[in-house]
Amino acid sequence: MSSPAALPPHLPLLAALADELARSGVQHAVVCPGSRNAAVLLALQADPRITCWSAVDERSAGFFALGIAKATGTPAAVSVTSGTAVSNLLPAATEAREAGVPLLLLTADRPPELRDVGAGQTIDQLRALHGVCRWVVEADLNAASVERERWVRATVCRAVAATVGPKPGPVQINLPLREPLTAPGPHGPLTAGRPGGQPWLAVEPAAGIEPSALARLATRCMHADRGVIVAGRSERSPELATLLPRLANILDWPLLADPMSGARRGRHAMAEYDLFVGREPGQALVPDLVLRVGDLPVSKPLRQWLATTAAEAPQLMLTPEAVWSDPDSAASEWLLGDPGKLVRGLITAIGAAREGVTDHTAGVGEQGWVDRWRTAGAAALDHPVAAAVLEATDDAPLTEPLVARILGTALDTSSTLVVGASLPIRMLERWAPVVDAPPVVLSNRGANGIDGVVSTAFGVAATAGAARGRVVGYLGDLTLLYDQGGLAGASRLGLPLQLVVVNNDGGRIFERLPVAGDAGAAFEPMIATPHGLDLAHLASLHGLELHRPTTARDLRSVLALPADTPRLIEVRVGSAAA
Repeated sequence: MSSPAALPPHLPLLAALADELARSGVQHAVVCPGSRNAAVLLALQADPRITCWSAVDERSAGFFALGIAKATGTPAAVSVTSGTAVSNLLPAATEAREAGVPLLLLTADRPPELRDVGAGQTIDQLRALHGVCRWVVEADLNAASVERERWVRATVCRAVAATVGPKPGPVQINLPLREPLTAPGPHGPLTAGRPGGQPWLAVEPAAGIEPSALARLATRCMHADRGVIVAGRSERSPELATLLPRLANILDWPLLADPMSGARRGRHAMAEYDLFVGREPGQALVPDLVLRVGDLPVSKPLRQWLATTAAEAPQLMLTPEAVWSDPDSAASEWLLGDPGKLVRGLITAIGAAREGVTDHTAGVGEQGWVDRWRTAGAAALDHPVAAAVLEATDDAPLTEPLVARILGTALDTSSTLVVGASLPIRMLERWAPVVDAPPVVLSNRGANGIDGVVSTAFGVAATAGAARGRVVGYLGDLTLLYDQGGLAGASRLGLPLQLVVVNNDGGRIFERLPVAGDAGAAFEPMIATPHGLDLAHLASLHGLELHRPTTARDLRSVLALPADTPRLIEVRVGSAAA
């Protein structure tokens, strides 16, 4: 513990801030260089419970922290200096808000007397991120006292709680600091905090759905003849990857699982729905109950199918607290709570309802209902484009669908696949098959932007270690070029990320949209925006081992290499297809 004498008053208070972050479960902080935030990053660095990652620029730092938070499910902190450094956090903060990712933004600032007077590197930081943050609070660190430290500790606990619920998202703690900013250290807090390493303020989450409500839901599901489970991204409840296949098996319902759900496994999972639900075979499959878990899948045909069947079939939406995922207003009921706990409770309730029942078909779907879905899926695969993907030999040239198929089969559940939010995630949803142990799939699908994907992937790689195993990024060339600064994580931090970049020389997803025909001669230079750049120079600049596979065998071989060095795996393809 430090004495406040002869020290800038904010130093012991910042030490208390770091101590309380660690007590509240924050294990990672991404720090950017700067004078105004130097004392903040030094306080974070001095706490052995917090791993600090150095980032060159604030925009990349925000997405790096986002990747850490997505991979761990716990809040990650990011420390930046004052001025436009704060503005550069907006893209990552926006994604965190829309995707429900816990992110704690520690923004150093000039003191009030230097605002609106022409002082350099000074903007209105309290409003710069206000529109996307769950909470913005300014900490007055001008007086070091036990009372002020207690307020700092309680405020940190409130900020961490606000990042994780009721809907996770970004929280900003603005830290105005006066000179002198630093002093020889390290510096400890004024007090020891709560005994036993406990946080100063314990914030308990709300209780889940009542058992009686789960029993009623179980009865409704068991009485449905043609039920369907639709599973989307639900990063906060990874156990759904195994629970939803169990539930589908118990009810004998088809499971339409986006790869980001992790639940595309088991004999009831359907991988081909994106190919047929928007066409005649899908229109004939009218359910009488739909259980939607997590975010909506990426598939546009599936979203349209849900919208068109809304009048015929009740749709029950299971999402985390305060997360609304129904752009077409198709849902008829909204069950708030941890989806993992809800589904686990539903499985238990169905088991209790069947106790003593000897008929093994009691409470299961209509006979032949799942087979009708399988038949529609098989018919959709009886197409030359699908055959070229499913029956590709080792010598087959790589295409965008084939790359997605290989990534969905060559990586197992010990790997994490970080996917770009544009064409790659759509390719993966369409072509990733049902497998026993699919990889964990993460994607910035909150705001669906292509910025910061490289930095997000490096943030995921920062948490990998032995438990998470191989981390692979899967993105397009424009997404890579958009976040070149994020590549510094390869050489500066030594993170062995494997980047699979599908290079079709521009934004070829637009070739699949009406603008391709409407824009005329302006389409290629203004919409597709070909760049013609040689990515080998980018790999060399950042110390990435370059590979350029051309066949299915080549790509599988590169993916099988030890993940001990960062790699740029460039796959050159033509225009978008399938």
